[in-house]
Amino acid sequence: NMKHGLTNFDREMGADEQLMAPPDFDGPTKSRRITDPVCSFSLATAWGFLIWLGVWSLNNGNLQILLHPQDYQGRICGVDEDQNGKI
Repeated sequence: NMKHGLTNFDREMGADEQLMAPPDFDGPTKSRRITDPVCSFSLATAWGFLIWLGVWSLNNGNLQILLHPQDYQGRICGVDEDQNGKI
Protein backbone atom coordinates (compact mmCIF):
# COMPACT_ATOMS: atom_id res chain seq x y z
CA ASN A 1 0.00 0.00 0.00
CA MET A 2 2.06 2.91 -1.29
CA LYS A 3 0.17 6.16 -1.61
CA HIS A 4 2.32 9.04 -2.89
CA GLY A 5 5.46 6.91 -2.69
CA LEU A 6 5.28 6.37 1.10
CA THR A 7 5.50 2.94 2.63
CA ASN A 8 3.66 1.90 5.77
CA PHE A 9 6.93 2.23 7.68
CA ASP A 10 7.26 5.85 6.46
CA ARG A 11 3.74 6.60 7.68
CA GLU A 12 4.42 4.96 11.06
CA MET A 13 7.48 7.19 11.43
CA GLY A 14 5.37 10.30 10.77
CA ALA A 15 6.36 11.06 7.19
CA ASP A 16 2.86 12.27 6.29
CA GLU A 17 3.16 15.18 8.68
CA GLN A 18 6.80 15.92 7.86
CA LEU A 19 6.13 16.28 4.15
CA MET A 20 3.41 18.89 4.59
CA ALA A 21 4.45 22.54 4.46
CA PRO A 22 3.21 24.77 7.28
CA PRO A 23 0.15 26.87 6.39
CA ASP A 24 2.12 30.12 6.55
CA PHE A 25 4.86 28.87 4.18
CA ASP A 26 5.29 31.28 1.26
CA GLY A 27 8.03 29.48 -0.64
CA PRO A 28 11.78 29.98 -0.46
CA THR A 29 13.28 33.27 0.58
CA LYS A 30 12.83 36.20 -1.78
CA SER A 31 16.31 37.64 -1.28
CA ARG A 32 18.51 35.00 -2.90
CA ARG A 33 22.21 35.55 -3.48
CA ILE A 34 25.36 33.62 -4.32
CA THR A 35 26.55 31.84 -1.19
CA ASP A 36 30.08 31.10 -2.41
CA PRO A 37 31.29 33.80 -4.83
CA VAL A 38 34.92 32.64 -4.74
CA CYS A 39 33.95 29.14 -5.90
CA SER A 40 31.63 30.55 -8.57
CA PHE A 41 34.38 32.83 -9.85
CA SER A 42 36.89 29.98 -9.84
CA LEU A 43 34.50 27.72 -11.77
CA ALA A 44 33.77 30.43 -14.35
CA THR A 45 37.50 31.13 -14.71
CA ALA A 46 38.26 27.43 -15.23
CA TRP A 47 35.53 27.14 -17.87
CA GLY A 48 36.84 30.22 -19.66
CA PHE A 49 40.42 28.92 -19.60
CA LEU A 50 39.42 25.48 -20.90
CA ILE A 51 37.36 27.01 -23.73
CA TRP A 52 40.30 29.26 -24.64
CA LEU A 53 42.69 26.29 -24.49
CA GLY A 54 40.44 24.22 -26.79
CA VAL A 55 40.15 27.02 -29.37
CA TRP A 56 43.89 27.72 -29.21
CA SER A 57 44.69 24.02 -29.61
CA LEU A 58 42.46 23.64 -32.64
CA ASN A 59 44.02 26.71 -34.27
CA ASN A 60 47.68 25.93 -33.46
CA GLY A 61 47.82 22.15 -33.12
CA ASN A 62 47.84 19.27 -35.56
CA LEU A 63 44.75 17.14 -35.13
CA GLN A 64 46.15 14.54 -37.56
CA ILE A 65 48.72 13.52 -34.93
CA LEU A 66 45.90 12.50 -32.62
CA LEU A 67 43.91 10.73 -35.32
CA HIS A 68 46.71 8.79 -37.06
CA PRO A 69 49.73 6.88 -35.72
CA GLN A 70 53.30 7.93 -36.55
CA ASP A 71 56.22 5.88 -37.85
CA TYR A 72 59.71 5.84 -36.36
CA GLN A 73 60.67 8.99 -38.32
CA GLY A 74 57.72 11.00 -37.02
CA ARG A 75 55.75 10.85 -40.28
CA ILE A 76 52.01 10.59 -39.89
CA CYS A 77 50.81 7.26 -41.34
CA GLY A 78 48.40 7.66 -44.23
CA VAL A 79 49.02 11.40 -44.41
CA ASP A 80 52.73 12.25 -44.83
CA GLU A 81 54.77 11.19 -47.87
CA ASP A 82 58.22 9.63 -47.73
CA GLN A 83 61.16 10.61 -50.00
CA ASN A 84 59.71 8.47 -52.82
CA GLY A 85 56.36 10.25 -52.72
CA LYS A 86 54.54 7.30 -51.15
CA ILE A 87 52.08 7.73 -48.35
